[in-house]
Amino acid sequence: MAKKSATYLDYEVVVEDNGAITVRKGGEQISNVMGAIREIASLTGYEINEKHNTRQSGSKLVDFLKTLPAGAAAPAKPAEPTPKLEPPQAPAPAPARLPHLLIAARPLSRTCSVVLHLWLS
Repeated sequence: MAKKSATYLDYEVVVEDNGAITVRKGGEQISNVMGAIREIASLTGYEINEKHNTRQSGSKLVDFLKTLPAGAAAPAKPAEPTPKLEPPQAPAPAPARLPHLLIAARPLSRTCSVVLHLWLS
């Protein structure tokens, strides 16, 4: 005979007379009891004390589940905020061609000046 038990959705958590915890989901016994306890806790918002063992966590979870209103369903997850979409930006205008500036330590010969003029234009 079970010492105490509680159900949540299709889970049934049972604390046996010897303190052992069993969890059934849809009538099927779950072998990873602590994993099932963590799953139920995440669905209900119950915080597990990581220092507690399976028997302690299961017993406290049963007590917590009994405090929930009858037929309580999983709490609704908060909706993810919709990302704000920014309007597409127009491509940046091409930079205007800037005149080249030549600084020389001494004057250039006439030939160099003509070549430079043709190259810059």
